[in-house]
Amino acid sequence: MSKRKPSRASDGPELSTKNHIERKDATYGKVLAGRTLAGEGKPGDAEANIKMHLTNLMAAAKAIQENKILGGADEILSPIWMLCIMNR
Repeated sequence: MSKRKPSRASDGPELSTKNHIERKDATYGKVLAGRTLAGEGKPGDAEANIKMHLTNLMAAAKAIQENKILGGADEILSPIWMLCIMNR
């Protein structure tokens, strides 16, 4: 069984503020929709990590664009705090 790796940012046209959502959806749309990178089987740790990092990245990007750096900190830190609490 071969796994198809998602495309990289260096694949295709230069990433810009106008095409980043399209590129994200093309690369990680399956994972964000609850499917696997390979397109078969059940999502696992790799997909969960990708979703977590994309969520954090999108919250950080939104905070930077809106000049509210600390305003989005709770969305970025919440998963980290939950892990700390659960691992006590």
